[in-house]
Amino acid sequence: MKLAFAGGSDLSNKIFVDCSTVHPDTIKKLSSDLAKHEAVLLSAPVFGGPSVAATGGLVFAISGPESACLTVEKYITDVMGRKLINCGENASNASLLKIGGKNRSWDRSNGAVDHGVFWPYCRGLLQKPG
Repeated sequence: MKLAFAGGSDLSNKIFVDCSTVHPDTIKKLSSDLAKHEAVLLSAPVFGGPSVAATGGLVFAISGPESACLTVEKYITDVMGRKLINCGENASNASLLKIGGKNRSWDRSNGAVDHGVFWPYCRGLLQKPG
């Protein structure tokens, strides 16, 4: 991204899709930086490893402006992935879901986290505690 910003490229009307698992605050910052250049960031972390990816079976959590999500959907569904989970307009929501999903996988044996409240928090329906 730094190269795109510094290179003087016209980023207006471009859609950037980040499929990595990064902290939601990083997504917020990148989204804000791209918006200054009239570009859009979609967060679309994936669930599934290399063997799942090889068969096109990844599940994508996606968040960001709805129109941009609809634009890229045809490049994801039945191409790279089998399903999209729309996490809403806030670009960081998909990162929250992915991080929670990783924790949930780890916690199945430990039972350390109450996941009944996690999805509503991701969707922005609940306020962050504290």
